[in-house]
Amino acid sequence: MTFKKHFFAFIFLIMTAGTLTSCATTANYDAQLDYWIGKSERQLVMRWGIPDKQFRLDADTVMISYVKSDIVSYPGTFSGCVGRYAGPAGFAGCSGIPPSIASYYCETTFIIVKGRVARWGHKGNDCRA
Repeated sequence: MTFKKHFFAFIFLIMTAGTLTSCATTANYDAQLDYWIGKSERQLVMRWGIPDKQFRLDADTVMISYVKSDIVSYPGTFSGCVGRYAGPAGFAGCSGIPPSIASYYCETTFIIVKGRVARWGHKGNDCRA
């Protein structure tokens, strides 16, 4: 195989492994949240800390949310250029992966009824454990 074929095979392997891992870790996160069903609001707050958001629906029901977010910068790679022509967009025949920025976010919400966790939900691309 050529270098190019090895490189794309490696990228495919990394992407496939990441996809499989994220499915499994979301399931683990869900299982961890299931643990809190029936626990008191006090127990939840003692473990998770002060919520980022809170909304009282009625006298018996409160929604509390925890938010985590992160922005990650990936530097990319540069493996060189072939040729000497420098066109308007730069050198011709350059290879590598350009730099990128990724945003990760997870909001987990617990519904508390009469002081006990009744339900939970989450949204975002980083709800994993």
